[in-house]
Amino acid sequence: MGVLFSDRFRCAARVLATAVLMCLPSGVVPALAGCLLFVPPAFAAEGGDKSRSRPDAGSPNAQREKRRREQVEATREVVRRVARAARVNSMTLPNARRRGDELTSLYVQQAAHEAAKFPKDLGPRALLTAIGIAIDDSDVLRKNPLTREFFNAVEVPKEREERLKLLDSPTMLGRRDLAQHFVVSAFLTAELGSRAADAAGMAKELMDAQSGSGFSFADLAADQAGIIFAERVLSGELLIRRVALTFPVSEFMPSIAGLPEGLKYEEFQREYMSDGSKKYNELRAEIRKRILALPPYQATRQQSR
Repeated sequence: MGVLFSDRFRCAARVLATAVLMCLPSGVVPALAGCLLFVPPAFAAEGGDKSRSRPDAGSPNAQREKRRREQVEATREVVRRVARAARVNSMTLPNARRRGDELTSLYVQQAAHEAAKFPKDLGPRALLTAIGIAIDDSDVLRKNPLTREFFNAVEVPKEREERLKLLDSPTMLGRRDLAQHFVVSAFLTAELGSRAADAAGMAKELMDAQSGSGFSFADLAADQAGIIFAERVLSGELLIRRVALTFPVSEFMPSIAGLPEGLKYEEFQREYMSDGSKKYNELRAEIRKRILALPPYQATRQQSR
């Protein structure tokens, strides 16, 4: 397979990040610049040019390449487990078929069951990257220069086509978009780190504020929920086997009651980015507070005392 992330690829990632920043209003660039241009150590460690000769089996590059192949294989198996669950669900009688939030719970639990079969240094990351690939039906990860190589190594187009036919519409709090934000942010946290995932979510909302559906703090809450979920899984505070047993959406996605949505950029800038972004930061803090008050995180907090 070769080393998945080359020096030239990392350079392209920086160029892409700069291009994203150039598309954003000047008032928000400083807040995002450090995150978007930051290449996490794990990402940078995948360096090396594909045109170079294959490294010696015992060299650090060879070990990283072997580890990356193992991660791809583990993620592939977890994605296939979700695809099988989708197939079984599609053949179930309509009145017994999982839908909406229950479907998301089914997919995440099945992914966790499969991920638990792998060693601790592979399973957590496989769970997070797999749900990002398997539950999101958009092209965000498949076409993004930062993630497409890993995505396409995990799932070939024919497999993806078959999975999407059976996926149906898994949701969080009854909304498809929230589920997508959650799983994509979990994927990005596993692959690129929480800072990059946070920056990507913020950039997406700012772009929406300029020429889309508007800035949504509800979407931002789903992003943050996915990031915190991924952080806890990767740290071992939230065990995969616990996720395999139960994943009620309401315990991992906070209430979005009262969170503003549909804000155009001028309105967002006026209401939330003036006065040193005080109001924006307060609302982000409120979102984080809601997430950390959810049962799984309260439980891990008590266990650590």
